[in-house]
Amino acid sequence: RTMTQLPLKIECFLEKHEEEGDSIFKAFAKVSQGAEPVLYAHVEARLESPQADNPDFPPCSRLLRDDNTLSDTVTSIHDGIYADFFDVAKDCGWAIPENTRFNLICEVVGDGDSYMCDQVHTRSRLMPSSSETPFCCGSTIPEPKEKSMTGPFERRDSGGSIKVIATKEPF
Repeated sequence: RTMTQLPLKIECFLEKHEEEGDSIFKAFAKVSQGAEPVLYAHVEARLESPQADNPDFPPCSRLLRDDNTLSDTVTSIHDGIYADFFDVAKDCGWAIPENTRFNLICEVVGDGDSYMCDQVHTRSRLMPSSSETPFCCGSTIPEPKEKSMTGPFERRDSGGSIKVIATKEPF
């Protein structure tokens, strides 16, 4: 990284999905360099028990994607926000005998395919077809011809904790 380059960062957060039950939530990770989204990175959300040595709850990971999987207003394709639903009981196979808190950690790994969509905040930025379309490489806006490759990098961030209500058996 040069002195003029902004740092690559990841911001991790979750949203509880009340209508789907107590063990389901949405995990999000915003990956950026400055204000510009980073695309085609490998992003995972991981749940960990605060009791690291508890063999009943080994760390459990889920891949997050930047493909508008959630089909909502929070994300759009190639906006640098990686997301997916996380079902604790189903994805981790844990039987939770009592109400338990888990920590969410997001990790991103960039490689030779990861790049920054650097025409978002420059003079030559791509103009959207409507005011509702974000400035970047979404499905209605073509990918920029020039991209800034990120090169290899790794970052992690805590997304907070979630309380999971007791279940009888793993799914």
